[in-house]
Amino acid sequence: ASGIDLSLDASGVKVQTQSLITLLLGGIAFETREGVQANGQAAERTEFPLWDNRNEAMKPRETVVEKFSLTFEQSARGLAVGAAVDFRGIVVGEVRSIELEFDRERVNYRTVVLIDFYPERLRSRNRNPDPTSRWSGLSPVERMQRFVEHGFRAQLRAANLLTGQMYVALDFFPKAPKAKLDTAKQPPGIPTISAGLAELQESITNIVSKLEKVPFDAIAQDLRKTLQGLTGTLQRADALIGQLSKDVAPELRSTLDEAKKTLRSVDQALSSDSPLQGDLRGTLTEVTRTAEQLRELVDYLERHPESLIRGKRRSEEKK
Repeated sequence: ASGIDLSLDASGVKVQTQSLITLLLGGIAFETREGVQANGQAAERTEFPLWDNRNEAMKPRETVVEKFSLTFEQSARGLAVGAAVDFRGIVVGEVRSIELEFDRERVNYRTVVLIDFYPERLRSRNRNPDPTSRWSGLSPVERMQRFVEHGFRAQLRAANLLTGQMYVALDFFPKAPKAKLDTAKQPPGIPTISAGLAELQESITNIVSKLEKVPFDAIAQDLRKTLQGLTGTLQRADALIGQLSKDVAPELRSTLDEAKKTLRSVDQALSSDSPLQGDLRGTLTEVTRTAEQLRELVDYLERHPESLIRGKRRSEEKK
C-alpha cells in the first residue's frame, strides 16, 4: 500500500488511502476478509500472497475455476485484463488475457480473449445439488456444450460510455445461429455474437459506403436537364392552348352557329304549316287524281279496245 489509490471503472470512482505514515513511506497493509473463519495461528514459514491492491486481496477466492476462450471479429478496444465476465448482472468470471489470432484463410486478425469462468456462482444457494440429476454427471466441457446448444453466447458490451471500458457478457440468446463449443481449441471456445452497438456501427458504415457510390452529381445533372425539358414542354403546351383558344375556338363556335341555323331551317321546312308541306300535299293530290284517270282509261280500253281505231262513240261521250 502506497499513496492514494484512485480508480474509475464501471461501478464509479473509488478512492482508497492508508495511514499518514503509509502515505509518506509506503508499506504493506494487512486485513482479514469478511466471512473468513479463524483457524488458529499460522504455522512458521507460511507464505501469504502479496496482492497489487486491496480489491485484488479482498475479493472472494474461487475453488472451482474453468478456463474458456472467446474469439471476437470486432475490436476489443476498452477491454482490459481483469475485466468482469457478467451473467445477467452477476460476475461469474474474469478476463485473464487478450491476444490476437491470425486467420490465414481470410488474411485477417481476430481477438482471442481467455477467461476464468466460475461455475459455482451459477448454482442456487438455496438447494443442494441432486446427485441423481443428469447435470451432476456432466463434465465442465459437456455442461458448457449443453449451454451452447441452447443459445449460450459471449458478447462484448460497454461498461462505461464515458471511459469506453468494456466487459464480457454471457447470456442465452435463443434466436442466435446454431453453434457448438469449439473443443478443438485449448481452452475450449465459447461462440460469440456481436453487440448491438457494433452491429449498428457496421450497418451505418455499410450504408455510408453504399451512399458514397451513388453518383449524386450525375443524378442532379440529369434531373436538371429533365426539369428544363419539362419546363420547355409546359411552355409549348401553354402556347398551343393559347393558339387553340385564339384561332380554333372561334372557328368552331362559328361552325356550330351555322349548324344550328341549318337545323332550324330544316325544322321550319318540315313543320306542318310550312309552304313546303302544303306544296307537297297539293302535289300528292294531283298525282292521286292523275292515277285515278289513268285507271279509268285502262278500264275503258279493256272493255272497248276498238275505240283506239274508230274513236269514242257519241252516246258514250255524253256519258
